[in-house]
Amino acid sequence: LAGCGTINATIKDSAGRDVMLLGHDPVAYFTLGKPMRGYPTIAATHDGKTYYFLNEEHRATFLQSPAKYEPGNRLQ
Repeated sequence: LAGCGTINATIKDSAGRDVMLLGHDPVAYFTLGKPMRGYPTIAATHDGKTYYFLNEEHRATFLQSPAKYEPGNRLQ
């Protein structure tokens, strides 16, 4: 999973945004313990990076404390 936080683990979406984690939901790694693809319709952009989420709850959780869920950060 560590490699998913690199700039090489981004994809461009239809809007031209760089999507982190190849579109996987960053909160799911913590709450579900496994990688899960998020939905482009449930997205958030933080510090110029876009993330996709499985649901609105995960999106809200991320927006409350983005640093906790961003790749490379291990603040738990």
